[in-house]
Amino acid sequence: MNKASLILLLLAVFNISFAYQEVVDTTTTEDKKHILDSLYLTGAKGFSQIFMQNSIILGRATIASQTEGLLIYEISVDGNGKVAMRFMTKVSDEIESAVTSIIVNSANNWINIGRPYKLYKPLVFSLGTYQVNQIMGALNEFPSKFELPFMRSSTHSVIRGTSVRTRTTIERKPGDIRSNKQIAREMGEQLRRERMMNQPTPRYPNVDGATMKEYNKELKKFENFMKKGKSKKAYFSLNKIIRYNPFNKSYIQQRRRLEKELGKDEYRVYDILWLQAMDYIASAQNKKP
Repeated sequence: MNKASLILLLLAVFNISFAYQEVVDTTTTEDKKHILDSLYLTGAKGFSQIFMQNSIILGRATIASQTEGLLIYEISVDGNGKVAMRFMTKVSDEIESAVTSIIVNSANNWINIGRPYKLYKPLVFSLGTYQVNQIMGALNEFPSKFELPFMRSSTHSVIRGTSVRTRTTIERKPGDIRSNKQIAREMGEQLRRERMMNQPTPRYPNVDGATMKEYNKELKKFENFMKKGKSKKAYFSLNKIIRYNPFNKSYIQQRRRLEKELGKDEYRVYDILWLQAMDYIASAQNKKP
């Protein structure tokens, strides 16, 4: 006769927390707050939950890449309801792969309204230094607020803290063939998710002005590399600058020239699409109602 057994697990959890924050500020107008209610099957709330529920996946991708920046992707729905989603900017391969796995399942939720429309979703990825609210409006080309066709931005931050050891006892039910190691792993994941959902709005570890300080520091490095003819180092420095600020067209065009010089092709498609998209966005925002 199989008996249920008790397993005592000592779990080290939450030494790194993955925080999700949807920016709520002057960029949120009533029109934008509710536009997804008419364009997305589960409305604005359902769309927001896609990223909130996957903060652990996105946080791990941020850690794996050790990269910060602003990712923007486009949702395009044609007059027949066909949906296409394309990345306009790139932060890292790891982050792009994680975002792809999340948004691909949402494609069928976009509503066909009988005419084409486009929306752009900004996703902020931070290891503690990059905070988009510190750079918005600080640079002439960077929007002071995300207006339509942009959606509300979402921030995914990795906040490092101390390990918390949790002692828990669980009951192994008859027929449960999982190993103790597997049970411990699954329990740890559950505890992390519960803590993440219940934690307050995160207080980011960086000080005011840290984002612009880092941005200006990288900009000086880039300019020095260019003066010294160190194109390869200038290229990598410029990539970081654009991750922080993808709205400067001259930097993107400079990257196109550097990629041609260095025989690289990593950002060509992104840069071409994003330059075209910025023209479309400017036209849409300047269009009179």
